[in-house]
Amino acid sequence: MILKFQLIMNAKKNFEVSTNLSPLKKNAVKLCGEEFIKSLTDKKIYAKTDEFWIEVNQYLNISDDAYEQKQMQQQKEQERKRQEEENERQRLIDNKILVKEDKEVRDNWILKIFKLPNSKIFHNKYLAEGTLTGDDQLLLSSGFSKTLYEARNQVINSIDNFERQKQRELSFLKHYRVLKHIYLIFLYLSGWDNYNKFLSQSQEKRCKENFTGIESWIGLEYSILDKLEEQGLLEQPQTKGNNYKKRTYVELTKKGIRMTRELLKNLDLEGVDELLEDRDYHEEYLNYKTSIDLRREQESED
Repeated sequence: MILKFQLIMNAKKNFEVSTNLSPLKKNAVKLCGEEFIKSLTDKKIYAKTDEFWIEVNQYLNISDDAYEQKQMQQQKEQERKRQEEENERQRLIDNKILVKEDKEVRDNWILKIFKLPNSKIFHNKYLAEGTLTGDDQLLLSSGFSKTLYEARNQVINSIDNFERQKQRELSFLKHYRVLKHIYLIFLYLSGWDNYNKFLSQSQEKRCKENFTGIESWIGLEYSILDKLEEQGLLEQPQTKGNNYKKRTYVELTKKGIRMTRELLKNLDLEGVDELLEDRDYHEEYLNYKTSIDLRREQESED
C-alpha cells in the first residue's frame, strides 16, 4: 500500500527529473506521440490525474524510483563537494604562512595574520587567528578573507565578543552566588506542597509517602507588592493613572534600597559583600537629598 502511494506521489516528479520537462500534456505528446496520448484520453485517463503520468512513465521506460534516485545522487554530490571543500580548507590552513603578529591589539591576546596558498576552490587569501596568552587551547579564527585588514577585523570582533560574554558570565556567577539562596527562600515560602498527581488529592493521600516537592508561581505576589508600596519601599508606575498596564516591573525607592542593603549586610551569605561593594555608589545616591526630599522633610516636620 505504501509503495503504491509513493508511486502515485512521485509519478510527475519521475517524469520531470528523467526528461527535464515539466509534467504538462504537451510535453507528454512531444515524447510519446499524439496517438498514445489519445489512447489514454479515450480511456478517460487525463493529464490532470496521476494515472496518466504512471502510464506515460511506463511507455517511456522511466523507473518508478527515478525521482528518489535523483535525490540520492544530488545528496551524494553535495556530500562530495562538502568533503572536497573541507579537505581543501584544511590543506590551506596546514600550509598558511605567517605575515604579521601583533601582541598589543588587545590585552592578553596574540593576533596572527596568515597568507593562504593558491586554491581552485577558495579565492580569499588571508586568515587571522587570536590566541589568549597562556591558553593554547583557546583559538579564535576568522573566515577566509579578501584582505589582511578584513581578516584582522574579524578576529578583533571575535575577541571583543568573547570578552563581553566572559564578563556577562562572571557577572551572572557573582549574582548567582547570592541570589540562589534568596530565590530558594522566596520559592519555598511562597510555595505549596505538591503530591503525586496520579493519586487522589483527598486528605489521607497527602502524606510523606506521596509528597513530591513544593510548587511555586514564578511571579511575585501582588498583595505583597502593594503592601511594600504602601510602606514607601517601592513604586509600581504601571498601576497609576488611566493607562493601567499589566505589572511587569517595580521601582525600589531610596527607602527600599536602604532597607534592602541593610538586610543584605546582615545576611551571612557567600558573595554578599562583593555584590554590595559593586554597588557601593548607591550609598552616595541614598545620602544625597534632592529638592523634593527636602520639601517632603519640611512638610513632615510641619
